[in-house]
Amino acid sequence: AAGVAHALGDEPGMAMLGDSRRVLRAGGRIVVIEGRGRGLFGRVRAAGPSPSEPGAALKALAAAGFKAARLLAEREGYRFFEAVK
Repeated sequence: AAGVAHALGDEPGMAMLGDSRRVLRAGGRIVVIEGRGRGLFGRVRAAGPSPSEPGAALKALAAAGFKAARLLAEREGYRFFEAVK
């Protein structure tokens, strides 16, 4: 899911995470990418909601039942998160 971490804590976001968890096999992984990036694409997307704090995405993943949620990296305006079913 790219660019949706700002909304993971709301009802549609939690439903999306729940569905993602439901269809993953045991031990399957989810990767969430959030951020605006740099350059032209980042400026075009600047009108949208601002990215959340890293803790918000991690809390949403944990609340949806994922385990071992972590921030993998931050690079060029993007944050990469991973969690396991």
